[in-house]
Order: sequence, then structure tokens, then C-alpha cells
Amino acid sequence: MPHPLLNKPAPTITCPNADGEDFTFTPGASGKPAVVFFVPSVGTYGCSREMCGFRDQLVDGSAFSDKAVDLIGLGPNPVKDIKTWVTDNNINYTVLSDEKGEARKAFQCGKGLMGLSEGRISFVIDNKGIVRDVMDSVINYNGHVKFALKTIEKLNGESKPVAEATPTTTAPPAEPTPSS
Repeated sequence: MPHPLLNKPAPTITCPNADGEDFTFTPGASGKPAVVFFVPSVGTYGCSREMCGFRDQLVDGSAFSDKAVDLIGLGPNPVKDIKTWVTDNNINYTVLSDEKGEARKAFQCGKGLMGLSEGRISFVIDNKGIVRDVMDSVINYNGHVKFALKTIEKLNGESKPVAEATPTTTAPPAEPTPSS
């Protein structure tokens, strides 16, 4: 069953960042697409692999370049735990503490592993603030980066202007080459 936010406006959220300052994300406000992803718990093996995977994709020229996409990770951990983890792992994008679960609720994130864990859910949002695709999988932590990258590349392809048609010209026939 598709996620209820698919093809609908993503919610605006406000949560404390790793420095404890309120950070408000308003989808579409920057004019860039966004990846907003929720992890079950910052600092655990799978969550660290996923979050460091996103970090490693943030290089100039990539679809995840900070000039090309807003990247926001959220975990249920307290700010002090988020700060320690972000610092220890050289995270170069925004990570928010959703300790009260308000952002998770706004994005309609369910539980994972039959209710035993917070869900691991990634949302790709276009430059107008519309949720274009969602991945919900607690187990496949490595798949979230690949999913987001593929979807962002697809969105970037959709937003490129179509080249104007130009009249075609026929090239003169090639001169025959002598046989040996």
C-alpha cells in the first residue's frame, strides 16, 4: 500500500538540531529537492551505516551535493546523543532530534519490525515540496541511500529543460577510402 503522503505536500517540521537550536524544514522553500529520512536510533550499527552512507554521497557534482539537495536525517535520540554521534562521525548535513516524535507523526511514519522498532523511512521531496517517493524498510539500511540517489537523479532529469528542436542537416556523403 502506498504511503499516505505520496504525491502530496510534505509537512513543515521544526526539531532541535545537533547544537540544540530549533531547525525548521519547509519543503520546497529552498527551491531544491530534499531527502528527509528517519532512523530507528542514531548510533546503532544499521543507522550509522545508513547515515554515513548519506554523508559519503555529499560530494561536489553528485546528485546529493549540498548545492543540489537538502538532506535531513532524524532520530528519536536526545540532542546530546545526536551531537556526540554527528561530531564523532563527521556528519556534514542536518541531523535533527525528534525525541518527542512530532516529525515522525507529521510524516506519518509507522513502526518497523512488527512494532518492535521505530521505522526506517526515507522521503524524496521535489523542489515544490511534494513527496515523490517513499522507502520504508528497517532491515535494508544500505538501500535507503541508493533509493534516494536514484530518485533524486530521476527528479533532476525531469526538471532539465527540453532542448529546442533544431532543423536537421544532412552531411555530405563520406569520401570513399582506398582499399589496401
